[in-house]
Amino acid sequence: MFFGAFVDVASVLLVVGLPLQLAGFLRGPVTSLMWLPMLAFEAPLALCLPMKGVPMPARTQSA
Repeated sequence: MFFGAFVDVASVLLVVGLPLQLAGFLRGPVTSLMWLPMLAFEAPLALCLPMKGVPMPARTQSA
């Protein structure tokens, strides 16, 4: 449950922060730091998925 809420907060931070950056209201290190929560989610996911693998879909026979 915590992990899902963390991802939601990271997404909202980017949804709000990126337009503000494009409009020129956010500058400096804040624009780089707003990516850290999403990095904390995506880096472990990127390592986990190739190691765990994804199951192949079941084959169906056509009639």
